[in-house]
Amino acid sequence: MADRRNALTLIIYLGVVLFITVFGLYTSRYVIHRPWTARNRVAAATVGGTCYVLGGTDPDGEISDDVLAVNPGKRRSRLVGVLPTPRFGTAAVGCAGAVYSLGGENRTGYLDEIVRFDPQTEEALTVGRLPSPRAYGSAAAVSGKAYYIGGWDGKTRLDQVVEIDPVGGTARVIGHLPSPREFAAVTAVGD
Repeated sequence: MADRRNALTLIIYLGVVLFITVFGLYTSRYVIHRPWTARNRVAAATVGGTCYVLGGTDPDGEISDDVLAVNPGKRRSRLVGVLPTPRFGTAAVGCAGAVYSLGGENRTGYLDEIVRFDPQTEEALTVGRLPSPRAYGSAAAVSGKAYYIGGWDGKTRLDQVVEIDPVGGTARVIGHLPSPREFAAVTAVGD
């Protein structure tokens, strides 16, 4: 009789331990894998109804190379890709079915890379170069072309309007703003 009580007590004890363990793992699943970790100086763009967040810095100052797909309705994000190098202060734009990361900054300095992230293959590749390294500009897409506006090259604010052809990966200065700008916001409406 005592052996049965001991066995029953052991089974109940193991059941309680198993329940607590499973419950603890379930409720802490986003603490263990925290794709939502607070970030600064990120870039974001939308393609096909999905918002993609690129790069940035975390509260400890670490630079990220993550590409996250964000579903704001469900308050969820998931890692879907990795940029060629960590960066922050990049401009992002959705254009021609892909997300483009334009310029940015990392520990070695300012970047001139045009990086294409393909949501279908979840690959990020450098496809071209901006006219010079720059960060903190803004981007918008119009009629199948991307435009990078203003920015900072590490010494001065820029007044350039750069047109990017996503097919060829080429970039050229096509105009100038009335005055240099950084941290500006741009958007496109129609054509």
